[in-house]
Amino acid sequence: MSFGKWDPSVHDNFEQLKRRVSAAKIAEDDIELDPANQTARIYGSDPEPYLVTLEECSCYDFQSRDLPCKHMYRLALELGCAGRTDGSPGSRAAEQI
Repeated sequence: MSFGKWDPSVHDNFEQLKRRVSAAKIAEDDIELDPANQTARIYGSDPEPYLVTLEECSCYDFQSRDLPCKHMYRLALELGCAGRTDGSPGSRAAEQI
């Protein structure tokens, strides 16, 4: 897996693997995907949506750790930049092409 500025080895850390699994659980209805700009607005626990790119996210997890969060992993999944961890095939971005 490789996307954004991240070294591929970062994604294999146990804490990052937990975020990858959580990313797959984000409901499609909570995602406003912009494949052309490789960005998304993801609705979560905050009243305002998280603004997400492959290199940063407005959520607390990313802001405090400076490592990919579940929102960034979900964007990567939707754009076809990351393999799914839940066993489901494809992504919405791939289906749109």
